[in-house]
Amino acid sequence: PGEGLTLVVGFPKGLVKEPTIWGALYRVISDNPVLLLPWAVFAALFWLWFVLGRDPSGNKVIVPQYEAPDELTPAETGTLVDSFAQNRDVSAEIISLAVRGYLKINKVERKSALGFSSGDYLLEKLKDEKDISNAFDERLLKAIFRGGDRVFISGLEKKFADDLKEVKNDIYTALVGKGYFVKDPQKARRGFFMAGGIAALFVFFFGKRTIEISMRCL
Repeated sequence: PGEGLTLVVGFPKGLVKEPTIWGALYRVISDNPVLLLPWAVFAALFWLWFVLGRDPSGNKVIVPQYEAPDELTPAETGTLVDSFAQNRDVSAEIISLAVRGYLKINKVERKSALGFSSGDYLLEKLKDEKDISNAFDERLLKAIFRGGDRVFISGLEKKFADDLKEVKNDIYTALVGKGYFVKDPQKARRGFFMAGGIAALFVFFFGKRTIEISMRCL
């Protein structure tokens, strides 16, 4: 009593018909259909790349262009490069507004109460935004000079944050309207992050159990 007992039973190979590789694979997949998910994702992404993601062949003569096509502004061009409307793109747009005569940028030296000097930029409004065709340029000019026709860059640090977000949204909207993006890149990224988060949670909760079952079947 209390002693273990092990029985070993054997029989000659071939006495029982072995399942084929495809039969074993079918049994594993039928018991664990989630194993097909990575392959389905790969197939879908490959199809999207094949239809929409391939660059055109470079067998033609490339003619240099010294201006952006379709009269795109610096902010639009910078956003097209990486699909992100960044602060540097908006900064380039401010310089573009100065080039087009809407404002003037002056570099000045300012002294603090303790006598320390620091560099700053004074923006002077030269004309209204009535003839601006882009909504983001109009919003940008209004946001800069909301406090008057002469403002310092250092004075915009806290007041300009909310307006900056809306300017970026207008840039995305303008590019979608011109056909450069199918949909707003921000919304598309949010959708991908949400889908990725749901997939990660699914793998976290069900992946371990699926692997255990697969190993037993194999």
